Amino acid sequence: MLYTKIVLLLSFTLLGINLLMAALRAEDWLKLGRSSIARQNFDMAIHYFSNEIRDNPKNAFAYLERAEAYRLKGELVKSAEDKRKAYELDPNYTRSVTIQNQKRSFQLPVNGFSRTYAH
Repeated sequence: MLYTKIVLLLSFTLLGINLLMAALRAEDWLKLGRSSIARQNFDMAIHYFSNEIRDNPKNAFAYLERAEAYRLKGELVKSAEDKRKAYELDPNYTRSVTIQNQKRSFQLPVNGFSRTYAH
């Protein structure tokens, strides 16, 4: 009986730790992706955002961030696909983010040209 209680307690503890680690990894992927965009390393940004999407496929924000990385890289078709997917997942959120991004943005030099990066 005591053995069973210990095993159950350890199982629930490990489950809680795994859930916490998954949440931390998700935030880490997003931070790493944004940091990579700031360093103009768009391939790494796409990789990090793709990891977040793999771990949390219903995260509309991750799709929007990856769409921006694709846009800055010049892959406009993939960017549009990710924007469409983000909109499918959460139309209200995607619309509000788009409006916010139009209001605040900054210039980022890319391939010798200055582009606006909505952040």
